[in-house]
Amino acid sequence: MRRFLVFCIVLLAGISTFSFEADFQFTQNFYDSVFPNKIRVGLDHSYNDFEFTAALYASNDGKYQSSMGDYYKGYYFFLDKGGLIFTPDKLSLSFGRLSHKDEVDSPYSLFISSNYLPAVIGDIRFEDTVFFYNSRWIRLNVRSSCGYPDRGANYKTYGLKFGNIRFGFQDSTVYVGRSFDEEHFLSPIPGFFTQYVNTSQGKPWSATGDENSIMGFFMDYRDSLSYYYWQILVDDLNVNRFMFPDRYQNPDKIAWSLGGNKQTVIGKIGFYHAGSTKYTFEPSGGAAVDTKYGYTYYPDTVYTADSKERALEYEDNYIGFKYGENTAAFILNYANTFDRFSLYADCEYRVSGSKSPANPWQEYLTWDQGGQGTHFLDESILEKAFLSRIKLSTVLYGLKLSAGCDLGMIFNKLELTDIPPEYYNSAVNKIKYFKPSSNNESILKFHLSLEYNLNLL
Repeated sequence: MRRFLVFCIVLLAGISTFSFEADFQFTQNFYDSVFPNKIRVGLDHSYNDFEFTAALYASNDGKYQSSMGDYYKGYYFFLDKGGLIFTPDKLSLSFGRLSHKDEVDSPYSLFISSNYLPAVIGDIRFEDTVFFYNSRWIRLNVRSSCGYPDRGANYKTYGLKFGNIRFGFQDSTVYVGRSFDEEHFLSPIPGFFTQYVNTSQGKPWSATGDENSIMGFFMDYRDSLSYYYWQILVDDLNVNRFMFPDRYQNPDKIAWSLGGNKQTVIGKIGFYHAGSTKYTFEPSGGAAVDTKYGYTYYPDTVYTADSKERALEYEDNYIGFKYGENTAAFILNYANTFDRFSLYADCEYRVSGSKSPANPWQEYLTWDQGGQGTHFLDESILEKAFLSRIKLSTVLYGLKLSAGCDLGMIFNKLELTDIPPEYYNSAVNKIKYFKPSSNNESILKFHLSLEYNLNLL
């Protein structure tokens, strides 16, 4: 202990010209528990082009298994972030466990979830006055997690700027059997071509293993008072409708998003919409094959905690659009700052059908068992969610105070469902999928958050 204290004193003395900041966050949801739901501690340091950031939190929200049973009173620990960021001139390099985001600024972004889920990433970005390029490696499940193979993903953006307008191409690749692919990360060639060429047989360097590439485009406009965008993602298209209309018609697997916000005299008002067809983001497969290259962090919908099976919520699993496939969502939001207070409020409507982040073709063994052609919200029962949130925050003497409320109703709530016996196959679609149920859920939650930033040096 003495050696550790001496080391800390020497270290602090040696960096006394630097600046460290620590933040302590306390979050309480009074609806769930009288104890703090979340206690977060972070440490950040920046100097010129270098930034060091780290944070972890303890939570008793019941999402994951408590660390060491009752010893920590129901709390588990979670690594929120821990990374290094370098921003020399027009280049940006980020490495470590970090929250990451899409190129478009939207609550319904398609390639990277707007929930800003933390993941171990490596990110290279270049941007000048007319061109920008981003290559990002994303670690998915590794070390044979619960018997599943290692998986990884790469995300790229290529864009041009014309005044206030940007236009870009985006693509992502998920691969199985390895957690990192150096060529996908380092090469600026789009992932689709890298996958197609390297997996083609008949060459001595032909690669083996399952890969899947999705691609899309976006355009946005930004000025001092407004921001508008549209974005499209293509997982698979039915070309037969044009070339061979008399042959089988496989489903289109696409997603779209559009919207924006405007600063007015009464505050900033935004409206956004997004949707995705059935089977988008799912892995592919057949009667005896499950590629496991779905666009998710983990290739399952359940996990084990306290010796019980729990649902892995799809909003915590999708790499891209947070609501996943077979969904349409609309949100109207408002933000304003007056005196020392900041106000945010929104109203959201969402309708969803069945979805499976892990099974190819959901409960079916092959794509055509569910009917040829594209499917979108065509089930007899659909989940319908009406949600509203409000948050008020202020800063007093370095202490940030936030209070909020979530209010809503979910009809025919999506719940995990077993595969019907007539379609069950342990080699392919043994994993449960989300399906609208007969259950409804009301939501009423109150939140209080306290955050204090302390300048250590």
